[in-house]
Amino acid sequence: MRKAGVMDTLRQLQNNRFSIGALWICILGLLVIDQLTVRLSGLRVTDFSSWRYWANQLASAFFVFGLIILLGSYLGALRRRGKIRFLQLALLMNAIELSILFTLQSNHFLIYQKPFSSFSVRFVFENPELMAELARENIDIGQSVLRVVPAVLPVIFLLRWCANSDAISRAVKISGGMSLLGSLALATFAWAAAPTMQHSLLSASSAFTDLIRMPDNFYKTEIPGQRNFTNLKCSADEVAGGKPSVIWVVGESLVASRMSLYGYKRKTTDFLVQEWQAERLMRFNNAVSIGTVTRVSVPYLFFGLQGPDGNGRLYRTPSIFDYAKAAGLRTAFIGAQELRWGNQDKIIINGNVDLFKSGTDFDRSAGISKGAEDFKVLTEGAIPYLNSTQAPFFLTLHMDGSHYPYSTHSLPQFKKFLPELTANDDNAYDNTVVQFDAYMRELLNVVRARHPGTWVFYSSDHGQNLSKESRFNSGYSDNVIRNPLFVLPPENQGEGLVQNSGAPISQADLFATTLALWGCAPPESTRLDSMSLFGSVPKDRLRTVSGLMTSHLVDETVAIVLPNRQKIEVDYAKGAVMLPSGRVVPLSSWRSPARRFLERDNLKN
Repeated sequence: MRKAGVMDTLRQLQNNRFSIGALWICILGLLVIDQLTVRLSGLRVTDFSSWRYWANQLASAFFVFGLIILLGSYLGALRRRGKIRFLQLALLMNAIELSILFTLQSNHFLIYQKPFSSFSVRFVFENPELMAELARENIDIGQSVLRVVPAVLPVIFLLRWCANSDAISRAVKISGGMSLLGSLALATFAWAAAPTMQHSLLSASSAFTDLIRMPDNFYKTEIPGQRNFTNLKCSADEVAGGKPSVIWVVGESLVASRMSLYGYKRKTTDFLVQEWQAERLMRFNNAVSIGTVTRVSVPYLFFGLQGPDGNGRLYRTPSIFDYAKAAGLRTAFIGAQELRWGNQDKIIINGNVDLFKSGTDFDRSAGISKGAEDFKVLTEGAIPYLNSTQAPFFLTLHMDGSHYPYSTHSLPQFKKFLPELTANDDNAYDNTVVQFDAYMRELLNVVRARHPGTWVFYSSDHGQNLSKESRFNSGYSDNVIRNPLFVLPPENQGEGLVQNSGAPISQADLFATTLALWGCAPPESTRLDSMSLFGSVPKDRLRTVSGLMTSHLVDETVAIVLPNRQKIEVDYAKGAVMLPSGRVVPLSSWRSPARRFLERDNLKN
């Protein structure tokens, strides 16, 4: 079949003669119409220079192709069987459904600059009356007509053309089905898929299929804090003057031994050292991470847990955002990374997060190795939020930080140590720490001017192997698991933390410490692996750093960290345990209090 030009396409459409080439030209037109109507308010000029944008457009084209082919084939079958009334009814129902869908999409873009998500879909089914009320209050009828009519009519025209044209071949139907399913699976499960860059039909469909990305028990109504957080108890008079605002700054791949705050010979953190010397910063010297990769340590942090979580406790535990809402705080998550990687968006973000922005909201090319630039997120996301919001609030800032390749993670003005001979040499890494120090200075200047009563907590998600003996953040070396963790309290309010400056603490302890500030108590059925740093942390405390959690398997290893940061490493796949001395013993014969601690989830008591 010869390739269709524009004039050929018009003639084929007019004569109801089916042509793959004509259909593809029309599909490209649909993509352009969608850009200029429904999703115009979410479109950026910089999108066109992003590989992610074009990848999403390609997936969208295949999805729309498959949808038109399959629906058109069904309508054509009705016509050939003489069921004209059913055909007309089906076209009318499609027009109504598309109008509703495009209306929701366009208004969501107008308000939030992004399409509705799986959380929006769940909200519709959970509370349709409230959804209808919100729709009446927020849908702009005039804008909807201007945006929706040009998007719906061409789709209906194409469906009618397919229905009235010659029979579509079986091979085309099969290719259409494969295109639809393949593009939908890609949009739902691939971390690189960005709904803001997809055709509205694809992003809407993936919002529904996105519901299956999490285990069933994540959505059960009895889970505290997921749908019913009113049972979370937060005292009304814990803090004089009301609940304090809290900011969590969650870093990326920052190594404590490369910070002059922790004794590094190079001056990489001049500002933080100055704050520490002035007793405005509390430094914790014996903290460890919860996991060795972001997609493990960050989710655990937001639920106050240490792994390994093999029984799904993560999905039965209220998050820090649920407690924040129960305490009456405004909530926001503003991050530089793309949280779809590892399902983090579905684990961490729920209806109790008032504002959610991730890396692709600031840079469409944000990915795993390089998210949005930290200062861009700070100046375009965090600072505007701090300047506009009212206390009390809980804000999480998730940084791009010091991830490899290191040379791309510092701006030219922060490249203090030169030359950077390779993308991952020592100078390149240390320059990322210099930029981090400047980031904290900028943030603290705004916080202290606008919200002086705010507590600022910092914890990196994990560290990095910088000895070149191991690759980046693999394994459980001290540079990987030792966590730079510090607190910048409001003036004269950090005295209670001093006692634990050298105690064996975990990154997870930010959770219980924050709950203590808000006067929140977990339900009796909830067991946390987090301790408040305002209390006394036992000197013999054991901690875990894990690569294993329910939502996905990174690896089957876990390290039990002793108070002196010596480690017992357990490899479940090999059935082996390596003791601090380096001796390896079979897991089956290992008997130790540390094993009881590690497998506490499997114990009856």
